[in-house]
Amino acid sequence: VATRCILGFCLTLEKPSSLSVALCLAQALCPRDAWLAARGLDHGWPMYGRPRQLVTDSAKEFKGHAFQRGCEDYGIRVRFRDRGRVHQGGVVERLLGKLNAVLATQPGKTGRSVADRDQYPAERRARLSFADLERCVALAVIDHNLQQNARTLKAPATEWERQGGDLPRFDDDPMRVLLAFLPGAERCLSPQAISMFALDYYSPWLGALVPQRDRLGKLEVRHDPRDISHVYVRDPETREFRAVARR
Repeated sequence: VATRCILGFCLTLEKPSSLSVALCLAQALCPRDAWLAARGLDHGWPMYGRPRQLVTDSAKEFKGHAFQRGCEDYGIRVRFRDRGRVHQGGVVERLLGKLNAVLATQPGKTGRSVADRDQYPAERRARLSFADLERCVALAVIDHNLQQNARTLKAPATEWERQGGDLPRFDDDPMRVLLAFLPGAERCLSPQAISMFALDYYSPWLGALVPQRDRLGKLEVRHDPRDISHVYVRDPETREFRAVARR
């Protein structure tokens, strides 16, 4: 809010969920040099860090256990926008409007309505793959951070450098951040290891814990809804999450 910088985004075809929130926050909290390089972008996007407070609307993905638990892990306070006070979301809504204006210049645009499309053959003109669209959004975000704000007459990137010099830097790992916000459950350990989604997940280190299962009780398990070929189980000794593949 202070600098008008965009710290992260998540582009997905799925409906909003705890996963999309986790992916967005993982990008906002962590350095993204590897993320940019993987998409062939050599532009600077140095803004990242742990927020002290997040202001959200009242959508259910922000009231779920996974989101609340992840914010507690990273010391982030959550404040919900007052119901009926739409203007309190003006900062982000203005950015989304600006981004939509950029995307509307791309081939295959559908417009805001059938009337707005005005016989334009969107499906026939479409040219962007999902990866192309993600790069387009990233470039629009980077451009926004560098452009002077029409109202404040200040560039977000310049304001970030001026105001963010004394902010602590944690260099959080994107995977650890993602795990903190992923949906989870507790499961008992059995000789078949861990059961979720009517599947068994096993690893030799889990097998070594079977004789101690009564003492250990239930184990904490988290999963990525995009890929259930493996889950993440918290090691009771190291307290770190370890990937466990399907048996």
